[in-house]
Amino acid sequence: MDQENLKNIIVQTIYEITNVEVTDHHINLLSNTYGISPVDLLYIIDSLEAQVDTPLFGLFEKNDHGVVTVSNLSQHIYQLLHSKQPIL
Repeated sequence: MDQENLKNIIVQTIYEITNVEVTDHHINLLSNTYGISPVDLLYIIDSLEAQVDTPLFGLFEKNDHGVVTVSNLSQHIYQLLHSKQPIL
């Protein structure tokens, strides 16, 4: 699975859970642009974990909420799937 596929999965998951259509992969999902709530973000992360069959809790161990963009999430998940060492 490459990063573009992951981006598509993330965007689709966001839409399925929130009905928000993400068009810019570099805008923070918690920003006013998208208005996704922290609670919805937890549902999104939970769904993504199930889809890629990998825990994503490490995403927030060394990063703040600024990491929550489609681009950063796809990069983190890709690294987890391929090296088990996220680069974020």
